[in-house]
Amino acid sequence: MTSCARIFFLAHRFLIARFFKVEDFVDFIFWPLLDIIIWAGVGLSLAKKGASSDQVTLSVLSVVMMRVFLYSYFNTATNFLYEMMARNIINLFSTPITFTQWLCGAMISGCISTILLVLFATAVARILFGIALMSAGPGLIIFVIPLLISGWAIAHITIVVLMIFGVHAQRLAWVIGWLFVPFSGVYYSLDIMPVWMQNISTVVPMSYIFNALRIFIIEGHYEWALLSYGYGFASIYFIGTFVAVHSTFARCRRSGLASLERS
Repeated sequence: MTSCARIFFLAHRFLIARFFKVEDFVDFIFWPLLDIIIWAGVGLSLAKKGASSDQVTLSVLSVVMMRVFLYSYFNTATNFLYEMMARNIINLFSTPITFTQWLCGAMISGCISTILLVLFATAVARILFGIALMSAGPGLIIFVIPLLISGWAIAHITIVVLMIFGVHAQRLAWVIGWLFVPFSGVYYSLDIMPVWMQNISTVVPMSYIFNALRIFIIEGHYEWALLSYGYGFASIYFIGTFVAVHSTFARCRRSGLASLERS
């Protein structure tokens, strides 16, 4: 079996696990639906008080894009956690499957989940509130890519933590991704926040992307400087964490993968 075939079947395995278990499928549907209902209500309330109709689109689109980042993160980080909890690490990597192939499969499944998420969110926003999220056109893909990359990078950090501390650190897999959300300016412009939060946000790639998205929806043009910073930080983080997670896995392999399966 070729490397590409292994990656394909790994991605297929992750998608089957996510969408053919009732609890995971409900989880996939419930949170985006709740986000859309809440933030469409916020946007419509602002519009009633004189805000631009673009504010409604921005409110909903921002939380959908936030879910793009989080789904990218969770599809990689929690898949590794599940392998550890199922005590499947030794079985998995005693086969010809490499750790790089496993990561690629997890990232591809995250991309597919993201596409399904955007389609679902677009349909819900249109049916329930008459909001056309895709009115901005295919240009929105320029905001999706760095959010995917950022999600993968932070997932690598979480996997390193899980490798070092084991299953005992499992709660961190559900927390670490969310830690970056307050510093990303998803729900608000960061210039209204305390200076210390603004300082931290300067090294968070998502903050540049959401700021650029806000300008794109409200003013109708790309802010290329912000996008460049967002892409640059996301790429640097991805490369650095990719090297770190492979280095940590290699060290674990030398000392014995059984250490990753201890509860």
